Amino acid sequence: MDADGRAVAERAAAGACSAQPGYYRADRHSYCLSDARITYTLYDPGSGAVTGVGEISLSSYAEPDAGSGWWNESFTATVTKTEGHVSSLAVNLAASCTNACAMINPDAWGTKVLVLGQSISGHVTYSSSPAGGTVTMVTPQYSLKLYQPGDTPGDWDHNWSLPLKVRCDAELSGYGCVISQVRALLDLPLSQYGTAAATYWYAQAALADRWGAPDSPLTRNKDEAAADRNRNRTCEGGSSIPFYPQDDIKDDSCDEYPFAGTFEGGTDGGLCAEILPKFELGVWKIYYFAGRQPTGNEPCVRGHVPLAENESAGGKYGNFVRAERVLDTEKFTVSLEG
Repeated sequence: MDADGRAVAERAAAGACSAQPGYYRADRHSYCLSDARITYTLYDPGSGAVTGVGEISLSSYAEPDAGSGWWNESFTATVTKTEGHVSSLAVNLAASCTNACAMINPDAWGTKVLVLGQSISGHVTYSSSPAGGTVTMVTPQYSLKLYQPGDTPGDWDHNWSLPLKVRCDAELSGYGCVISQVRALLDLPLSQYGTAAATYWYAQAALADRWGAPDSPLTRNKDEAAADRNRNRTCEGGSSIPFYPQDDIKDDSCDEYPFAGTFEGGTDGGLCAEILPKFELGVWKIYYFAGRQPTGNEPCVRGHVPLAENESAGGKYGNFVRAERVLDTEKFTVSLEG
């Protein structure tokens, strides 16, 4: 991309923030600043009286990369006010970062002189390389110099930090960074994951613990041997009540919830609600076994789920852990809408 095209792209990115003016907004994979108004006041060097005022609007946008240890933050600054003896503004913006982080490109655009209505766009680049198996919490920091060239400067140094942290880790494959203060959400819509999603939906809607709901999140357990033990206790030989596949369900398999790969999983399957979710005449219906109708106080559910749907949901969970960089003991929620 040439310089003009890059400037257009950076302005578009910095203008994409949906936060209220003057505030930051973040999701798991991005953060942004919307229309922050920053002023420069010119004072008379003798009397100290105010002789002019300038103002810029500053917006930014960044997408920390879950698949690498570096990311860009794009900025756009626009002069929105020049009054009195202030007729133009020199704008310089530089960034730095804390902990296991370095700047590949710390200066957004050098020093640019702008008049009323003019804009400048550019970006800085962060790089984080925590040691293998470790996690670091990175705080981007900013230094803005804003003044009218040739005049005795007034209040022209502005320094601040991002009010949240970017977590970068080397616990999963390679490096990767996310906004871990925003909880990861596993999306398993009923329309796509069918009987498996209906099983999880039942647990959230009908059981007291409501595992995976925003007020009752699940907790990842990265120990694969523990997940195997959990699965055995709930669905296989370790259960006090065996799981018997049903002839009317193609390739019937036991799907447990909470997931075996969580600290909430691994309850004895004999204590779980056992259900047969079926999609009939456009409606999901939940069937029970005679003499085993759930009370709603069961700590888990095991559903009779066609193997392909069970494996599809399991594959989505594995991809989710990697894409969202859900670390060991980290909590996450589950959405089944759609």
